[in-house]
Amino acid sequence: MGDDAFQALLKKHDTTMAISTCYPLGPFGRDEEMAWVKKNGGNMTVCATKSMGEKDPSGAEARRQVRAFFEKLQPHLEVAREHGVMMAFENHGNAMLHHPDSLRYFAELNPDPGHIGIAFAPHHLQSFGDEAVAPLIRELGNEHIPFIYFQEYGIGSKETVAKEIELEQLPGRGTLDYVPIVKALKDIEFTGVAEIFMHPTPRGVPMLPTAGEITREVNRSRAYIDDCLAKANA
Repeated sequence: MGDDAFQALLKKHDTTMAISTCYPLGPFGRDEEMAWVKKNGGNMTVCATKSMGEKDPSGAEARRQVRAFFEKLQPHLEVAREHGVMMAFENHGNAMLHHPDSLRYFAELNPDPGHIGIAFAPHHLQSFGDEAVAPLIRELGNEHIPFIYFQEYGIGSKETVAKEIELEQLPGRGTLDYVPIVKALKDIEFTGVAEIFMHPTPRGVPMLPTAGEITREVNRSRAYIDDCLAKANA
């Protein structure tokens, strides 16, 4: 398409670019992407981290890996600073940033929270218990969470199942209670981006056949989040 055509579409539909997610580039391969994001009016990139040893580290090994990760990230941090772009990293299975310990050390050792943060993914924390999500949000604080996924774990992200089961990844569709989550976000005075999100199977297809159906489904989840916020404020 090219940048000119892309920017023309943004203008036509009265919207702007905010975030680019391109996981295949990895955490150390996004210098050109950051420049492209800035050129097109965005301010954030999202991808996963890379294991600096054993996968899913905890305890002292998590601290060692986080420190090594930040050392290797340093030249790319300079690029992020140059372009005024936030590099957000998702806590994800089979990566450095997965166990709650690694998220805590990430925040403790973060050399520049203005340009490095966590793309906070509750669905990858549910293996440690649903009750682990809200306290960890409070521990990390607004400074270290520029982005949060509103998604819960569902088998439909990996296997072909009935559409109603696949949609259980969305807020209000599954069993995850978002009241404690949005209460925690309120308590830390969250100013980042929240994304209603799910993975269709197979990857790369729309979650529903038409834009109208997708809009209605997203708005259904938005209404559920609004209800949770009202309960959190009560």
